[in-house]
Amino acid sequence: MESVLETVKTAYAKQPDLKISSVNTLPDPHLPYRFWLQAPNDKSLQVLVNPYTGIVMGSRNWDETIISWTFKLHYQLLAGEIGTIIVGIVAFMLLILSITGIVLWPGWRKLISGFKIKWNAHPKRVNFDVHKVSGILAAVFLTFIAFTGFC
Repeated sequence: MESVLETVKTAYAKQPDLKISSVNTLPDPHLPYRFWLQAPNDKSLQVLVNPYTGIVMGSRNWDETIISWTFKLHYQLLAGEIGTIIVGIVAFMLLILSITGIVLWPGWRKLISGFKIKWNAHPKRVNFDVHKVSGILAAVFLTFIAFTGFC
């Protein structure tokens, strides 16, 4: 690993403003090592290195990739720090909404019948039953998703 690290430092020696911030070694030995170089302007350069030969296979500006755009959309709504705050607030509100939905679920009194849908009943009753069953199933998953999103 030390020789690979020296190879990357040598390859980017002409750009002293780039500092190695992290290295990803993946469990599959056929995948390249990923070196993350950080520039002073918060730009990231990802360098891929062959784990067997130590040869630099290529590099890419992380901020110009589609996956970087997807991450920024997912975590920041493409709005920077304000987007991160908005995502946190919305996740917290979803967490509260999911917890109250679980607590107020009308099927707790008769648990087995709470998961039954009476398909032959009046359409309003069928709508209520479908909403009740799908709501409790979705609320369980949404609670975990909202908690991890808020954290």
